Amino acid sequence: MVMLKQLVRTVVLTSCAAVLVACVHRPEDGVLLLKLSRCTITPFHARPGHRLTVTTDYLVRLDHAMPQTEVEESWTLRKGDAILSNIPPQKVKRSQGEWETITHIDVPRRAKPGIYVVEHKIQSGTQVDSAKSAFIVIAR
Repeated sequence: MVMLKQLVRTVVLTSCAAVLVACVHRPEDGVLLLKLSRCTITPFHARPGHRLTVTTDYLVRLDHAMPQTEVEESWTLRKGDAILSNIPPQKVKRSQGEWETITHIDVPRRAKPGIYVVEHKIQSGTQVDSAKSAFIVIAR
């Protein structure tokens, strides 16, 4: 029983130390956190040639000495492993806070019915985050 308590205490202390190190860490580029919070595509069902609205929400946390940072936002349309298109990345200056970017993607005119995926990606300095959202192409 004493060994188990000591093991649990060691794990808890080790975990707390890891969290403390993560909180104190200051990357050289001043970006403390870059995190996607919501990625959506509307409408969920679309026909070939239709325009989709792609929304990407994310959080930026900066070192106090850094008023803003450049964030590169990009999107990739995929069907399975195949890349169908890359939306040209846009670079924007962002201050600390929550941000929303809206872009549009046209469903390829020759798209076959099925599930398609958009990869949302944000990058600033050494911080990168990505997520995927899906939509369904239905027959004409």
